[in-house]
Amino acid sequence: KLILLDSLLQELSRARLEMPHKSQRKAHNNSDINVESMKNLLSNGGGIKMSKGSENDTNSEVDNSALNSSMQSEASDFDQDDIMEEGEEVVSRDLGEFMKFKIVSKDKALIILNHESGFYFKGKLQIKILKGKLEILGHTFGQSGSFVSVYSPRGYSLLEVHGYRDDADVDISDKLLAEGVAFDESKLIVGDCVFVTKKLSENWTKFLQKNLNVKTKLNLLHRDLNVPEELQNDEEVTKVEKVLDVNLLHPANNYSRLFKTGENWDLALTSVEIAQKNGVAPKILVAGGKGVGKSTFLRWLTNKLLVKSPVVFLDLDPGQAELGVPGYLSVGIISQPFLGPNFCQVDRSTELSVYLGDINVSNCPGRFMKITKKLIDFVRVEARFQNLPVVVNTMGWCRGVGLMLVIDTIRYLQPTTLVQLHSRFHRKNYPYSLDHNTVANSRDCWDSTTCSSHHLSYSLLEFLAVPESVSAKDMRSKDYWGLPDPRTTREAVLLSYLGKTGWPSPVYRIPLASLTLGVLHTTVDPASMLAVFNLALVDLCEVEEKHTRKPTNKSVYSVMGGSLPIVPSLGLGLVRNIDMTAGVLYLATSIHTSVLDRVNCLMVGSTRLPDSVLLSHRMKGSPYLASGSANPLDNAWQRHHKPRGNL
Repeated sequence: KLILLDSLLQELSRARLEMPHKSQRKAHNNSDINVESMKNLLSNGGGIKMSKGSENDTNSEVDNSALNSSMQSEASDFDQDDIMEEGEEVVSRDLGEFMKFKIVSKDKALIILNHESGFYFKGKLQIKILKGKLEILGHTFGQSGSFVSVYSPRGYSLLEVHGYRDDADVDISDKLLAEGVAFDESKLIVGDCVFVTKKLSENWTKFLQKNLNVKTKLNLLHRDLNVPEELQNDEEVTKVEKVLDVNLLHPANNYSRLFKTGENWDLALTSVEIAQKNGVAPKILVAGGKGVGKSTFLRWLTNKLLVKSPVVFLDLDPGQAELGVPGYLSVGIISQPFLGPNFCQVDRSTELSVYLGDINVSNCPGRFMKITKKLIDFVRVEARFQNLPVVVNTMGWCRGVGLMLVIDTIRYLQPTTLVQLHSRFHRKNYPYSLDHNTVANSRDCWDSTTCSSHHLSYSLLEFLAVPESVSAKDMRSKDYWGLPDPRTTREAVLLSYLGKTGWPSPVYRIPLASLTLGVLHTTVDPASMLAVFNLALVDLCEVEEKHTRKPTNKSVYSVMGGSLPIVPSLGLGLVRNIDMTAGVLYLATSIHTSVLDRVNCLMVGSTRLPDSVLLSHRMKGSPYLASGSANPLDNAWQRHHKPRGNL
């Protein structure tokens, strides 16, 4: 086995992965997939030995924080070398070449796929496999008696449903009858992969779509009617699209951003196998700039690893969190595949979650590192995590303080594999390759306690990112179903969380004297604390008395002391009202009362309730809402307003 793997590495070293543009080659020194560390792992009889290291963001996702801007180049987002070569033609082909359709009812259709063929879709679907196998986002499904929900929304790489034949040739006529197919027709249906698709309708998606459309007309999960000619299908396929409320796309169509696996992604799986064979628990950290496909790669990798065991998912990206709402860092055990972006699984349970309090880490780098270390230590000591693969999601801030924090994270985590994704746009990339020698010796660190001697030895795999769009010429380009701006995607996560947990949530009456209040993202005078908390999203937690400052009036709330402790989150709530006369606070939350009994502290941060929730529920007495005014001085301030010339 070791000989076969060594041959694979030699072949990859010969097939050098070159950067496609001069600026990239210069930035990364013609770097390719790093196989030297893998070879080192196989040396000395194939055992892994930790060698002693040396001493010592509309559609643009560019981070506009002051710190990041000051450390980034002031050059334009793309050079002449970054422009793609034109001349590729948009391809439109017939889906009927390799698949057949049959409408079974008003919300259900039967699809037959040829072996090793597939299609893409935009929208949401329920799928039940009757014959053969399907692969979606790296996870393979076999025959099942239940439906699986799959989400392929606008703004994310559209998912492919890829079919394969099964070894056993079984009679599925009884299954077809159970799905509503006529008896005579059920005997005539043959094919390599046969499955039932059903229109997916859920209350949380209705809630999400309703509230998104208050301010932004964005069709995330439903069929688009007026699509370009290149995306239109024939009459038969269009009927199926109407039944399922989706858009179906031929895989040869390059007018949209489609999910495709990278050429060498399987190397990450190989590195996991190497670690496991040598008795080492694999830890895979994925790093890269914004919009290079970290989240997509992590979902694919997690789904692949689920074939053998559950996966420990360490989420260290507070801006686009995979397991929770924005502002949280968390760790969870994944046992079911990711079949959609983060807002589709925001209600997954986590083993430990801590509220950072801000999506802009430049405002709280010290707190970020404290939480990161707490989560890593938790993964190390928990018995149920032992021998399970760990995958780590990092933020996309790759310059300045962001680079320092990822260096500190790598040093403290000590991964077995580091996957670095490179974009053809140099400003989306780290300034250098994150190999173990560079990381060990780098002076780019925030936490001085991690800048001493390091024992790092891991395999570095460098992959090119999947292009944002085939026709993209710069970072701001978008395809037909382009990526929404980061603020909209964060609002989608919050709205999905509220929809999944049942908005409006039950309201509880809590005495102010039993609570400690704290603010994470700014400094607030204790006397003005209630103004910050009214109608705010708050983290519910439990703190020890030594971290609090008690008031002289025992009927009033306490406040946090000088240093804010790192404590586990017990849930999320909304302060609906505060009655100072009665000395009570009204809290809306979906957590169980047994957990709520433990809560003695509310922490507020930059995470806020989307405006659309209030704007879409206009009613008498709604807080902070007023009727429209004809006075032009009441209009919102326009930063770029220019007075007319005749004034």
